[in-house]
Amino acid sequence: MQAYLKSIEACKKEGGMFIVEGGVLEGSGYESGCYVKPAIAEVKNDYQIVQHETFAPILYLIRYSDLDEAIALQNGVPQGLSSAIMTLNLREAEQFLSQAGSDCGIANVNIGTSGAEIGGPSVAKRKPAAAAKAVPMPGEPTCAARPIPSTTARNCHWRRGSNSISKP
Repeated sequence: MQAYLKSIEACKKEGGMFIVEGGVLEGSGYESGCYVKPAIAEVKNDYQIVQHETFAPILYLIRYSDLDEAIALQNGVPQGLSSAIMTLNLREAEQFLSQAGSDCGIANVNIGTSGAEIGGPSVAKRKPAAAAKAVPMPGEPTCAARPIPSTTARNCHWRRGSNSISKP
């Protein structure tokens, strides 16, 4: 809770503009003080708080001019467990999943990152250190874990009408 509130304050001090204010929920059912509201802030990528892993419901919006810049911004943080892109453009999706795209352990297209890490092996190239030391499970690479970025795009395909990626 305190880390969440300190992160909001740090963001404001660095110049972040809150589109949706966060805060602690109050009233009946929230007496414990353990429940918070999600927050959304427009920030710059060089803010210290953006480079820090908060583990709180705070979404940082960062302006970019093109996909290459967006990927560079995303790859420029020390964390790297999972990532996502929302797009209707197949070429953008392919670029994001290619070796030139996201260097996170898990990369998703048109689905969020929430819960993507649960139960799967971590193959992140960056911090947290525990994730970087994890060893992938033996056997063929899976599309979900994306252990070898260069093979993901050619070994996986989206099944029409499905919510999953499968091997051809």
